[in-house]
Order: sequence, then C-alpha cells, then structure tokens
Amino acid sequence: MSDTKAEIQNTEAGSGHGEKYSRLKDAALAALLTHGSITTAAKAAGLDAETLRAWTKRADFANDYRAVRREVVVAAQSKAATLLTESVGVLAKIIRDKKASPSSRIAAVRLVVEMTQGLLEDDNEARLAELEKLAGLTKSEVKHE
Repeated sequence: MSDTKAEIQNTEAGSGHGEKYSRLKDAALAALLTHGSITTAAKAAGLDAETLRAWTKRADFANDYRAVRREVVVAAQSKAATLLTESVGVLAKIIRDKKASPSSRIAAVRLVVEMTQGLLEDDNEARLAELEKLAGLTKSEVKHE
C-alpha cells in the first residue's frame, strides 16, 4: 500500500498524518480547480487518482472544494463586474458615434438591452428566493413557471 493510500485510511481512522493530509489536500484542491480531470489533478498534486477520487467523496473534502470553488467564482464575478462597467462605456461610445456603421450601433444597443435584462432577471430571482425564504416555503412547495 502506498504512503498516500495508507495516509487516507489513517486520517479517516483519526490517527496521525493530519499535517501531511492537510498539505496534500490543499494541493489537491488547487489542482482540481486548474485541471480538467481527477486524473490530471491527482498527478499535479502528487496523488494517486484513486486516492483523489476517494477524497472527493469525503464530506470534509467536498465542503472545502465547494468553498474554494465559490471563492474563485466570487473573484471572477468581481473582475467581470469591473469589466462590465468598462464594456458599457465602450458600448455607449459606439452608440453615440455618428461615424460608426448603423449595424455596429444597433449591435451595441442590443447588447446593452440584453445585459440590462439579464441583470434585472438575476435581481428578480434573488428577491423572489428571499421572499420564499421569508415565507418559509421549500423548493418542493414552490412551482416557478
């Protein structure tokens, strides 16, 4: 049995190797975020693919992975929000540019309208979810059409 396989068994049993598991877990989480498969992520983290598959089934590891992935998504959304402001500025210039082709100006208007509608829909969904939560409704009780 490899050291890594023994380590996961020992960690699950509550004996030793906690520091090594923690270090390898951090490397595995980072690798899962940057690689397309468990096999390549395991290799990048210095783990056996079978070990990483087993870890992904552990509640603590799965919770940590979701938390790290959520942090990455929030950071990306923040960056996208900054770019959105710049993008709207560029689109506004195109819309106002009398020398721009009519098709370019119409495309810019269409993008602004679509972005605005998307933002309003997201806001409405969030507000509806909050109202359902306040009303004490569960997903199975709510039928969205």
